[in-house]
Amino acid sequence: MYLLVLMPMNYEICINGKMFISADQYVSGKTIKKIGSIPSGHLISFRINNTNNYVELEDDDSIDLGHPDTEHFYSKPKAGN
Repeated sequence: MYLLVLMPMNYEICINGKMFISADQYVSGKTIKKIGSIPSGHLISFRINNTNNYVELEDDDSIDLGHPDTEHFYSKPKAGN
């Protein structure tokens, strides 16, 4: 007889060079700002899987953290702020 125990997953994310843990597989741009203490007037971008390509993430956009690589997020002030 086997007992299967499902443990909750934690997802490593890097925000502006600092490591954080998210218990949620899907996170929004707003959540990334909250985790990383990023002001609401900043833009968030993330690096696409070990490339030098970046995609901007709006507050309501969601990203899936459920793949093996650590997601890297960066912030910068919006133009005019």
